[in-house]
Amino acid sequence: KCPLDLEEPISSLLFASRRCAEIQEFTDVHHHFTSKYGKEFVSAAVELRAGSRVNRT
Repeated sequence: KCPLDLEEPISSLLFASRRCAEIQEFTDVHHHFTSKYGKEFVSAAVELRAGSRVNRT
C-alpha cells in the first residue's frame, strides 16, 4: 500500500511516465513503483481513474 502522503506525487509521476516513455528514468520509475505498489495502483494512475490522486494542475 502506498503511503497516503505519497499517493499524489507517485501517481503523478506514474501518469507522466507513460507519456514520456522516451525518458529512461520514467520507465525505471514505472517499473519500480509497479513492483512496490502493484499493477492496480499503477494502472489507476496511468488511466486517470477516479480516486487515482494524480495532480491535474
